[in-house]
Amino acid sequence: MKVNEFIIFSRQKHIHDLFDKLDRDSSGTLERSEIIKVFKQMCAEPKEAQNIFDNADADNSGALDKQEFEYIWYRLFGDKDLDGQG
Repeated sequence: MKVNEFIIFSRQKHIHDLFDKLDRDSSGTLERSEIIKVFKQMCAEPKEAQNIFDNADADNSGALDKQEFEYIWYRLFGDKDLDGQG
């Protein structure tokens, strides 16, 4: 595995680990109410939280799967390091 591939894999793993922690019922999805609660805790305005969710919910299921969550994470935080170790 090349260094760049390892970095991408590592970042994806951190995002997926975060998803798993937020997915308290182990359903494989994060419901609208769960994810909006997280956004509000991150100081997002309610309307902004709704818009963020709606933009990420590509299949309009009312829940985010890991791929949709990964998309939203990169839209919000870009390429920022998730574990703070560089």
